[in-house]
Amino acid sequence: MPDCVGGRTPDCVVYDGERGVDLENIGVSSDSAFFGAESAFLHFGISTHGTFTTPAAFTNYNVFIDATGDGEWDYQLLTTRFTDRADPLDVPIVIGADRDGNLLPSNEAPAISS
Repeated sequence: MPDCVGGRTPDCVVYDGERGVDLENIGVSSDSAFFGAESAFLHFGISTHGTFTTPAAFTNYNVFIDATGDGEWDYQLLTTRFTDRADPLDVPIVIGADRDGNLLPSNEAPAISS
């Protein structure tokens, strides 16, 4: 996005730090060739037009997955931060949920990665 000139508009950045949430590329890969479909993981990656130091301080990223191919998302991966009083963790946390808001693989034992 271009720099804002003469005031803020929806499609510009006020200061260079905002480029850290301006998505440039997204991608997905799988390790199924090495481990087989039943043991495979999907890996998602993003890059931005600028450097970000604490992405969750600005925005949360969400990936919506249509596992059935019907055009409706079935699962969501989202980045967030857990806080202990006012101190957030140093890294974003990724959590998976289904369309009904249930954590994956279960609400009792969710898979959380950083």
